[in-house]
Amino acid sequence: MRLPLGLFLLIALALAMPVRAQSTDTASPPVAASPQVAASPWSDRLDRSLATGGAWLADAWDFAGAHDWVPVLLTLFNGLLLIIMFRLRKAVTGLTDLAGELARDLRQSTAISRDAAEAARKSAEAAALQARALVGVELPRLELGRVALVYADQSVRQALKAPSVELAFTNFGRTTAFIVERCIEVRMTPTLPPDPVYNASETLPLVEAVESGASAGASAPRRLGDLGESQVQQLLSGAATLWVYGFVRFRDFLGMDHKTGFSLRWAPPPREAGTGGTFIPEGPAAYVYQSDHWSPPPAPPRQRELFVDTRFAPAAE
Repeated sequence: MRLPLGLFLLIALALAMPVRAQSTDTASPPVAASPQVAASPWSDRLDRSLATGGAWLADAWDFAGAHDWVPVLLTLFNGLLLIIMFRLRKAVTGLTDLAGELARDLRQSTAISRDAAEAARKSAEAAALQARALVGVELPRLELGRVALVYADQSVRQALKAPSVELAFTNFGRTTAFIVERCIEVRMTPTLPPDPVYNASETLPLVEAVESGASAGASAPRRLGDLGESQVQQLLSGAATLWVYGFVRFRDFLGMDHKTGFSLRWAPPPREAGTGGTFIPEGPAAYVYQSDHWSPPPAPPRQRELFVDTRFAPAAE
């Protein structure tokens, strides 16, 4: 065991005082008595205290040296270790509970955030629908207003020998529609395929403006070429079907693109009639639609590089 330096000095002082007194009594010869000096009561009390303390320290040192303190220290260390482990377990349990509470709060916050985001999304959709409804009142609405087989009012058999179709798109909206593209397809087939195929798409070089209540005409002359007498007879009897389908694409005053698809089937007149016939809206669902989307803004014009001829520039002085 290592003792503090102060305690070691006290123990050495206490052990040295009796030894010095004994050696004086045994080794030195008798000395003549000197005159006695009166002792102070404080010095006597200090001597007795030192003697008592030195004796106590000597007994304690002997007791400590006579026993093996390793098992006691190990026991104390194990007890202290158990106390520390118990405190750590309580701390870990508290941290676990705190982590559980934090996780529960986080789940609640996540649920609240999800609900808030869903509410915000629904509000945005409602606002968009309301804005679209308000703007939709002023948007143009271009639809197919008229379609006819050319010369069918004079002779339907003669009109079917080289079928030509005339159409008119009417603006039923409140503002002007600007037609940018259209397509009119004429097919002679019993049924149309499920998805439309547009081969006669026409992009107008100049935008055609159609005011509210006005109409814009379009035609598809001789798209099938010349038909034989047997083909004409099949169309008149209903064995074959004449189809007219296509689309018209236009823009509104906001720059939004609108595209309207249509599909019609020609119904022949009664057998005894030599004129007539009518187009009936009919066809697969993929042919009839209305779509709206924002067109991308036009690319900015490319700036031309300025060419400077430096051959005739004045020389620097």
